[in-house]
Amino acid sequence: MTDVAVDASGRRVTGVEISASGVVDRLDADLVLVGIGMEPNTGLASAAGLEVDNGIVVDEFARTSDADILAIGDCANQPSAYAGRRIRLESAPNAIEHAKVAAATILGRPQASTATPWFWSEQYDLKLQMVGLSAGHDRCITRGGTGTTLSAFYLTGDRVVAADVISRPADFATARQLVTSGRPVDPERLADSEIPLAQAAL
Repeated sequence: MTDVAVDASGRRVTGVEISASGVVDRLDADLVLVGIGMEPNTGLASAAGLEVDNGIVVDEFARTSDADILAIGDCANQPSAYAGRRIRLESAPNAIEHAKVAAATILGRPQASTATPWFWSEQYDLKLQMVGLSAGHDRCITRGGTGTTLSAFYLTGDRVVAADVISRPADFATARQLVTSGRPVDPERLADSEIPLAQAAL
């Protein structure tokens, strides 16, 4: 169990208390970032007898275990050509792409998605953009500053599998191309901000 500790005013964080097996450890902190995430609401699907496993299980054409019922978006556990496994994504671009897959299925022209996952968020004057999934990367190379503009590239071997970009839209556009194409890159050129990002590919 984890509790956030605050000062007497109840307005300023002072630390985090983690309790396990009756032992409480305290970590002092001035700032606590909480990643809550979400759980898919699969109650209706379960009641309908559909297969559920970390979301509503669908095939590459958005069909559930009952082929007459489709499911898309955040609640759908879908095969991913990009990841080579099943994934459940919580993002607007994924929901839009998945809707296209479902529409094609409804029209009798089933077509699986080959899209690379990407995400975005605006936090005040910062634009956060992410492409790919970084799980399983073996190194991370950063480019640019360390404050309000930064690009982080996640590599497996010599290929960029994901990138997190803060307020560097040109970097994000090229990062999407690198992740989607799977082209190998030169890590030294990738890290050098003086070299155009597009020239990092081999």
